[in-house]
Amino acid sequence: MADERLGSLRRAKLKALVRDGRLGGTLPEGAVDGALPGGAAMRSADSARGWVLVDDGAVAGLGAALAWSVRERLPRAGLEVLVETAPARSASRPGDGPRVDAAAVVARRAAEFAPAPTVWAVAGTELRPIVAGDAVAAGEPELPPGDLDRFAAELARHGADPIVEHGVLRGEVLGLEVARAVPETNGGWRLAAGVGRHDRDAREQLRPDQPPGDALDEVVALVRQWRRPGGLRHPANTLSRERWLRSLLVAAPERVGARSLAPLPVPVPTTDLRDATPAAALGTSASTGGPLVVVCSVGVDLDLVPTAADVRLLHAPDAELLVVLPEGDDLPVTRTLAAALARPAQVLAVPRDWQAALAAE
Repeated sequence: MADERLGSLRRAKLKALVRDGRLGGTLPEGAVDGALPGGAAMRSADSARGWVLVDDGAVAGLGAALAWSVRERLPRAGLEVLVETAPARSASRPGDGPRVDAAAVVARRAAEFAPAPTVWAVAGTELRPIVAGDAVAAGEPELPPGDLDRFAAELARHGADPIVEHGVLRGEVLGLEVARAVPETNGGWRLAAGVGRHDRDAREQLRPDQPPGDALDEVVALVRQWRRPGGLRHPANTLSRERWLRSLLVAAPERVGARSLAPLPVPVPTTDLRDATPAAALGTSASTGGPLVVVCSVGVDLDLVPTAADVRLLHAPDAELLVVLPEGDDLPVTRTLAAALARPAQVLAVPRDWQAALAAE
């Protein structure tokens, strides 16, 4: 009931903005409502124009809007995306990384398509043209260089891959976070072991005197025990599967035609391991010798292509772009959007049993 009420309110808001804003001044006769997660959609009866409202603070609304426009056979030049001005859902605590402007990110990503949809910022009942946000750099590490080197070496000694993204140092095993550098109340830093924030907090409350190295060994061993193909379903083998796929490709870059690959951060960080977020890597193409950006996804992610285009824009604008996902997840809409970029991306499907197939490479 609450979801239905929210959906009705969003549709009413979109209609009011189209009617009273600077989008033509009148509601088109015979306009057809459309469903959209985190917002509302509407198109003209002749499918020449479409409007999408994104007001949940998530930049993924652009991917949903583009997918909706493909389904409704709308020309992208006739699509107008209205984004509520609010910070994108991401980090909010020290040690979590930066927050970003959702509307600016949507505008920046939309500009990567040709033709590009029009993006408007919504503030109450007012509309204004939006300027694409500057690419958000990966961020300098928040902790001092000496601590960064020391913690990275300690993670590696205990079998975890040290990865810095958005200024945050993590330790990962097959793409799953097992530790993180976190700030102390006295202004220092320390390594905290655990799969995500809640596991870290629980471990420190239950065993506050456990040596950090022992805690890290314990978590690494547990993750390696469960994070393998063919095992029983467990959070350790269902979370962060995109990063799992990336870790296998970094270890075997030839599988995607690369000489080498190294992890890259995506522009909008996430702090919840349950959120599926594409995982990116930068390397060198084996065929051309030029830069290659690889973006991995597992499952259905309508925002995969806009995210991948944003990663390339941020890190290597002249690079080839390759989107990698398992067979069955390479939906037609993903291939359509990849081809619609001003600089099209290639889509590569790896075997459905990629955990076993790539690990055996």
